[in-house]
Amino acid sequence: MGDAEVIARTIHERYGLSCTDDQLAAALGHETTSSGSFRVRLSTARSFGVVSKGRGPITLTELGRLLIDPQTSAEARITAFLSVPLYKALFDRFKGQLLPGGSGLEAELQRLGVTSKQTDRARQAFHRSARHAGFFHAGAERLVMPPMRDQTSSVADVEPSTQETAVNPSLQTGYTFSDPLIEGLVRRLPKAGETFTSAQRKKWIGLAENILEAVFGTEDDRGSEETG
Repeated sequence: MGDAEVIARTIHERYGLSCTDDQLAAALGHETTSSGSFRVRLSTARSFGVVSKGRGPITLTELGRLLIDPQTSAEARITAFLSVPLYKALFDRFKGQLLPGGSGLEAELQRLGVTSKQTDRARQAFHRSARHAGFFHAGAERLVMPPMRDQTSSVADVEPSTQETAVNPSLQTGYTFSDPLIEGLVRRLPKAGETFTSAQRKKWIGLAENILEAVFGTEDDRGSEETG
């Protein structure tokens, strides 16, 4: 994931929102776009949903823009990590529990479709990405959802009559959150009467789209599961 973030920052700082393959390769220090390491780095950024690439230029996605913004980077890293189907599957299997050892985790990766020759590399990449996204904050042997920025704020100054609803937004809406990503998203909304600029709304909506896709998948994902 670190490479995906580097690519997002490079595009944004050098070229704005998009660039050609040649421009990105040169900016990253690769001699040609046919370089194996460049193609791997670009493919990694695409797998995390940070950039999109068709026949035209390489374009920074909304998630990529959120990833390089200090105000939204922590949540964007979580969304990017869970956007990778393999990592989402491992998180769903082991969240909050002890991860298997090296050989055990590689066996799980193989069950999820990774070829036996690639399990060692996939395991190392998974550990690097989980660490970068903050999923090992409770220890390197346990996958735990990182705390959202707003979840760490103090509620000591809240009046007793309103403290319960301030801590748990679901009490305000009647909806019980089933996923901490969605709860964190709602916590980012300002209180009624506070300023919520158009730029802030755009960032929130972009983050919401990526989180909802990470949590619930897409119609294409459901279609492939039904036909698989």
